Parts: sequence; structure tokens; C-alpha cells
Amino acid sequence: MENNTITIKMLVMTAISKALAKENLLPSELNRMVDVVLSGSSLVYTEETNSLQITSGTDLGIAAEIANTQIPCPKYLSFTFGLAPVVDRSLATFGSTKRYKRSWQLESHESFESLENSVSMQEDDVQFAVLIDGVPVDLSTKETEAWSCSAEVIWGFEAYTVSCVLQGIPRVEKLRSKCQVEEKVLELVAAKAEEITVLCVTDAKPLPFTIHGVLYDGSQGKANCLSKVRNLCWVEKSPFYEDEDTDD
Repeated sequence: MENNTITIKMLVMTAISKALAKENLLPSELNRMVDVVLSGSSLVYTEETNSLQITSGTDLGIAAEIANTQIPCPKYLSFTFGLAPVVDRSLATFGSTKRYKRSWQLESHESFESLENSVSMQEDDVQFAVLIDGVPVDLSTKETEAWSCSAEVIWGFEAYTVSCVLQGIPRVEKLRSKCQVEEKVLELVAAKAEEITVLCVTDAKPLPFTIHGVLYDGSQGKANCLSKVRNLCWVEKSPFYEDEDTDD
């Protein structure tokens, strides 16, 4: 659906259908849920950047003519659906029953990295969906000890490639998570591979990184004690250095 247009209502319907897939909603139930979301949401849309945010918590809702408006399909979207506690000061503090209401958010992301970071920070009790070019994608998450991310996001497709030259032979590996990429890069560095490059497949952009580690550790009481502990750090591109190659 890349470069195609789509209605806001269809985006909401697709996101709900994926997020609540385990509920096995009937078509009538799905339509009713779409109406609930549209009637209880606020909408922020910026045409210049094609950014979209639909958030629960209002009775104003999104008008039908706006919901059925065609917009360029945002490349990356995340949708979360859960329950949020209700603060009701009219209830007695002692012995009162905690109340919850439905809460949701459909949000576009400027890059795959931003999308992945959002997914990695989702709580376990929240149902969510991810759309890329308007199409739902499969993924799973699991806890990780890697300091660079809150949780490992394992995509249902090969989201990254790692290429290098090892012992004079070009090699390319396709991986489904950033944690897998970090492990592979560190493995290649230890093997003295050259020209190591990480590529985000959906963005078709290289992801720069640096390797940090201790070259020499004299605390072990051994001569020439080289440390094998290394860490990979992803490098964020600074806006101050963008378009360096452009002419004034």
C-alpha cells in the first residue's frame, strides 16, 4: 500500500482487527468497536509530515466526513488498546472499587527505529498492533538483558541485514531483531571482520554504530590482559551534520 491513500476509518478498523485478533470479533462487533473508537477520540493530523495521532479520552469524537477522508497512508503506525484507571473523587476512599475505562492510541512514527522503540516499551497487559504501509505485521516481544532496549522485538519478517567481509569473503545475514543484530555484530568484530554494515530493510538506510570496550585491563594481575568485553552503541544522526554534502 506504499504511496497509496487510505481513510482514517480504515486505518482504525485494520488496527483494531489486528490488536483484538484473539477476541475473534464478528464483523458487526468490529464495526461497533470502530464506532466506539472514532466517537471517543481526538485527532491530530499534520499534512506536511503526514503524521497522525488518534487518542481516547474525549466525547467530541471524529466526524464521519473526517473519518472517511482519504490521506496518504502513513508508513509506520502503532496501535495500543487497554484499560486505564478512572479517577472518581465522588467515591469513598475506603472500600471503594477501582474502576477502569477503555483507553487507546493510534500513532504514526517517522522511522522504523521510532516504531520499534515504541513497541519495546509496551506493557504486558496492553493489546497492540503494528501497521507498515497500512498492512498489519506479526511480531513478538520478550525480556532481554541488553541495556540498549526495554524488550527485544522479534519481527515476523527479516527486518535487518548485516553485511561484512570475513576472511576476504563477502557475507550477508538477515535477522529479525535488533538484539540479534547486536550479537552478530559483536561476533563479527571478535572475528576481525571488515566493512561491517547494518541495514534497516524497511527504511533502506544503514544504521551507524560504534563498538566500545576495554582494550587493556591491568586489574587482573596478568601481563597483556586484553578484555573481550565489548558493547555496541547505535549512533543517532545529529541534525547539525545533515546535508553536509549539499552546496550552499
